[in-house]
Amino acid sequence: MCALRNRMVELYPIHHCHLLGDSGYALEPWMIVPFASGEEPEAETPEDRFNKDHASDRNCVERCIGLLKAVMRCINDERVMHYDFVKSALIVVAVCVIHNLRVLGNVPHFIGDEENLGNENANEDYEDEVQVVNLLAQGRVARQQIVQELERQRR
Repeated sequence: MCALRNRMVELYPIHHCHLLGDSGYALEPWMIVPFASGEEPEAETPEDRFNKDHASDRNCVERCIGLLKAVMRCINDERVMHYDFVKSALIVVAVCVIHNLRVLGNVPHFIGDEENLGNENANEDYEDEVQVVNLLAQGRVARQQIVQELERQRR
């Protein structure tokens, strides 16, 4: 298990926080992924609108991360940060503050190479099949609750 997944396993029961992932990730209560092929929603349903919102939100986040990684090389070393969660979070906050100051000061962005604007995704290998099925079921419940809340807010 990766360190971030371990941390989400700890945090989710307490804070019910979520990560947005693409369809390459397994649906879990804390990892919210779109409805994928095989469960593709019909057009103009709450699930279809959720998929569109999810894609829009993920694209925005990925563009932001890509820009920050391209401009602030300290967060793009070997595509991983070699620090604990607290220090990593402080570095990311500092990079965001510096970015905002650059925007306010009209400092132009220099982006070295465009390939850093993408986001690499990897699938986790899960050894315990029963746990995966249980997590998938919990993830479906969590995602459906988000779909219902988004629909409630749209009314």
